[in-house]
Amino acid sequence: MAPIRPEEEGAAGFERGPKWLTVKKSASLLTLQVEKSATATLQEHGTDKLSLAVIFGQARTGKSFLTNKLMGKPGLFSVRGGHEPTTVGADLSSFIPNTSAGAAAERKLGFVDVEGFGSEGDGYDVVLVAPLLLVSQVIIFNWMGKAAKHEMLKHLVTLAQAASMVRLERSAKKDDRIFGHLHIVLRDQASIEGVHKMLFEDEDATDSEAKDRNKTREIIRRSFASYCVCGRPPPIQAYDRLVAGDFVEADVMPVFDAKLTELKRIIMKQLAMPLALCGRNLSAMDVAELMPMLAAAVNDGQKDFVPQSLFNQLDQRQADAAAVAAIEAFSTREKTIREEMAMAPADLSDAIKAARQEGV
Repeated sequence: MAPIRPEEEGAAGFERGPKWLTVKKSASLLTLQVEKSATATLQEHGTDKLSLAVIFGQARTGKSFLTNKLMGKPGLFSVRGGHEPTTVGADLSSFIPNTSAGAAAERKLGFVDVEGFGSEGDGYDVVLVAPLLLVSQVIIFNWMGKAAKHEMLKHLVTLAQAASMVRLERSAKKDDRIFGHLHIVLRDQASIEGVHKMLFEDEDATDSEAKDRNKTREIIRRSFASYCVCGRPPPIQAYDRLVAGDFVEADVMPVFDAKLTELKRIIMKQLAMPLALCGRNLSAMDVAELMPMLAAAVNDGQKDFVPQSLFNQLDQRQADAAAVAAIEAFSTREKTIREEMAMAPADLSDAIKAARQEGV
């Protein structure tokens, strides 16, 4: 059987979400852009509460495939074999209801598929991912290949750099977290023994590189609400077909689905929680308004912007908009009442005559 190709996915009945973020490069300048189509999609869902999970990692490591499996929609994000990256920038999925225990009935779920790390440089990756980390309850780092300390921490530096851009208000507590729940997912590896310790526990700092790695670990530990490592076996047995992406849903082994179901159960519970940074549940409209503000802060070159101030600005803007809408609604109703009470000139003349006669 041939795999589902991007041009065939629409026929499968799955609505693919829009492009959300792109990074434009001009000489040494990086500019984060928020795409209008994604903003419009978010606005369509209005006050519905929205939980987001963002997935990132190296290019061509099966991020889109994993996201589709977690969402239960094989054609949600483009999946194809070869060596060219599938995702450029950040793609926003269509939304599904969160049916996990404890989730509000009106809460929607969305996934964000991020361009593979490393191909455009660390600065590019930080600009792209920093705003997404602030609005997501769950962060998934997908890793393919042997769990190598130096290489994995090199990519996790991006998260540490994004966290270093954020400054909490003075009123924040010492144990307040900036980002949501971090999952390190080891692709095609069932055993994760020793990986958690290797990634998150300090090593003997005998040189500057070891000290840098410990600094990355320390930032991650204090920045995320939780962090864990999980393995998943290969989806199919034939390695050459796995690398080429030449397989379909029916080829996936039951043990892979079982492991993924366990991960999905945990993620769905975390997606029902408020954001770590502000302790609030954002609506789709909130995210639509907040993302351009976050992008502007990044583009302005702010190295220590305060997200809480942006949330306050968002509240003030929404309060102002509600006040304007209330005034407009009152004015419209007042006009309607005046029109309903008004008399035509002939009717008014007859009424005056009648009143005069009664007075006589």
